[in-house]
Amino acid sequence: MRFRSNLASQSSGHKNQQTRHEARKQVKCEAPRRDWLLTCNRPCLMRLAYTIQFMCVVALMKRLFDLLISAALILPALIVCAVAAIFIWFEAGCSPLFIQHRVGRQQQVFRMMKMRTMRQGTAHRASHEIGSDQILRTGHFMRRTKIDELPQIWNVLVGDMSFVGPRPCLPVQTELISERQRRGVFRLRPGITGKAQLMNIDMSTPVKLAEIDEEYATEWSFKKDFGYLIATLIGSGQGDAARRSGVK
Repeated sequence: MRFRSNLASQSSGHKNQQTRHEARKQVKCEAPRRDWLLTCNRPCLMRLAYTIQFMCVVALMKRLFDLLISAALILPALIVCAVAAIFIWFEAGCSPLFIQHRVGRQQQVFRMMKMRTMRQGTAHRASHEIGSDQILRTGHFMRRTKIDELPQIWNVLVGDMSFVGPRPCLPVQTELISERQRRGVFRLRPGITGKAQLMNIDMSTPVKLAEIDEEYATEWSFKKDFGYLIATLIGSGQGDAARRSGVK
């Protein structure tokens, strides 16, 4: 009995040793394969991580830039808007502030503010679809000098817009929305001014506008944004779609 017991224990020990040996061989065979996979994927993963990190840093820096500039300009803009509101009230006899729904970042609809430049009752349509006869006398001056855009500094401050970016469209402009969605433009906040606006490209050519918006998103830099702001301040991009329109 003792001999059988010793024999059984030796046999069991031999089997356990053989199992451990086979497991070691399997680990040795699989280890190089795992190492090869990690080595192969690591550069791709690192590039992806760096790209995501860079995009986050850029978005944070752009947002910080918007906050600093809007905080500095909000009080002077308020004073100018208050003066303009008096003239609008006397001419139009209605609220000097005009609020309109626009499509913003990630296709979220927000309330964009402007100084009123058109007569009360004008249809909520794109500027190129509205005739110049609908523009107030004070409205012509404000649209030419960009004073009507000053309330949008508040939209920048609360995060709905940026100083530079694609101009926000109306929810009914489905063709432009589709083109911008296809080109990834909605990852950006819409802007008070932008590359397309300075090139006098308006929403009457949605495909061309979306292409320029995509170019802006791809080639973005602080230097270019600063250049667009300066160009706007010195009077570039004054082509008003409503004034250019032949609609009566």
